[in-house]
This record gives sequence, C-alpha cells and structure tokens, in this order.
Amino acid sequence: MVEGERKLTGHDNCPSCGKEMTVMQDYPLVDVAGVTILDVPEEVADRFTYTESGPLPNITDEVKGTVARDDLQKYLETLRESVGNLLDPKSILPPFQLDNYFSYAYRIPDSITELPYYLIVRDLEETELSWRDQRDGGVAVVQLWSRGPNMGSAGGPTITPVLDLAEIQYKGQFLPGEIK
Repeated sequence: MVEGERKLTGHDNCPSCGKEMTVMQDYPLVDVAGVTILDVPEEVADRFTYTESGPLPNITDEVKGTVARDDLQKYLETLRESVGNLLDPKSILPPFQLDNYFSYAYRIPDSITELPYYLIVRDLEETELSWRDQRDGGVAVVQLWSRGPNMGSAGGPTITPVLDLAEIQYKGQFLPGEIK
C-alpha cells in the first residue's frame, strides 16, 4: 500500500501507539452510519446433519423461532436506533453471555430448539466487501451461528454461520485527547 493511501475499509492507525485499527472493537468510539436488518431466507438447511440420501434437514422454523425471540428482536431494534450515534463499540455487542467454550460467541439462552444458537459480531474482510461497501469506514455483520461439522469427536466442537442478521456500517473514532 502506498503511504497515505487508505485501505478499502478506511481503517486507521492509533494516533498514540500506531497500532492498526482493523475491526470495530479496536476503536474507542464508533460512529454508526447505518444498520441494515436482513430477512430470514425462505429456507434454511442444516448443512451439517448427515443424511444418506435426500435433502438436508430444513431448520427454517427453528431459525425463524430463534430470530423472533423478544430479546433478540430488542437487540436488533437497539442496533437500528443506534444509527447516527457515537458509541462505545462494546455497547453494540449482543446482550447475551459469552459462551464458555466459544469465547467469541454470545450464546442465545434457553433455546427452544435442540440446536444451540449463538450471535457473533465480526467485521467483514476486504475480500468480502462488494463494490457497494467501498466507503470510508467499516462494515460489521451480526451473524447467527450454530453447530458445525464436528460437535466434539475429532478435535473438539465447532460452530458455523447459519445466516447474517444485520450489517452495521461504521466509522471508527478516536477520543479527543488521543489525537495529536
């Protein structure tokens, strides 16, 4: 990258220590420019349930039931209301407890289904951004995750994305005293 050139996502370096700010959580403050709540698709298949023949099990009703929960809808509404505000990035994280095993995932409590579900907030990589996302700032996505292909036998359990629930467009900000 040429000196002075901004990356596609517009991330900065810390004015105090020079650390590259690569994700929303690196910034002391974020200006929430936009939030898009995404629809649940017509059909969601469980990609990791083995079947000898036939289609993969349909988990659409489970997913829709999970997404319709009052606590999850309240969280999504809080995200929607955050547009135009300067916030601590921690306030954008899900209101659920971090999982004991998957320390980056917020387990949705008291699941009404047999599958455990989690929320993960992660920044999109530059390679995941489309031409419409080429803006000054970053894009984080709130994802619903569930069991992965390995639930414990060979190397420990895994989880994998089921679908994206929301996109958060943001611009990282520094505290006034940090800028030199």
